[in-house]
Amino acid sequence: MLTQLLLFVSQTLVSFFTSLLLFRFYCQLIKLNLKWVGGNIGLFVFKVTDWLVMPLKKVIPVIKNIDLSSLAGAYLVLCLYTFLKYLLIAGSFPDAGIFVSTCFELISACISGVTGMIFISALLSWFSANEQIKNLFEVLVNPLLSPFRSFIPMIAGVDISPLAALLFLQVLNILIQGIRVQLMV
Repeated sequence: MLTQLLLFVSQTLVSFFTSLLLFRFYCQLIKLNLKWVGGNIGLFVFKVTDWLVMPLKKVIPVIKNIDLSSLAGAYLVLCLYTFLKYLLIAGSFPDAGIFVSTCFELISACISGVTGMIFISALLSWFSANEQIKNLFEVLVNPLLSPFRSFIPMIAGVDISPLAALLFLQVLNILIQGIRVQLMV
């Protein structure tokens, strides 16, 4: 029971921290300055993740104006968690497959994060909400939805591109998990 409790608490903390690191990476990828747009959200993300990202920036080079330190930090956190989880459950050290497995967990976390952003953005568009938050999510999901909006017209004034994007993401997640199972067998 204690092991289950430790795994639950650690998984919750790791998922939260990994989400913040991936969010930071995504904002850098779409060139969204969280310090100006996100307000307190941006400050929170930087304060919580800087302790890991800043040292990694000194080691990991920027490639084509893409700072990979946040993504690498998320990968390292997931590797450490997977390693510790394996130690708690199996009582021994994992094999090298942990690194491949963690790659798939990172991809799955990215898909889950994008799915969450699209879902929240769709909900905010249906209800009256804080304009600053609504605009932030609109800026976040526009790069993701624009390919779908280019070939899916609005129907009676309703944008169904978020639905198509969510469907695509779920299919992608199923395919990736299928590849993961094939590689791990």
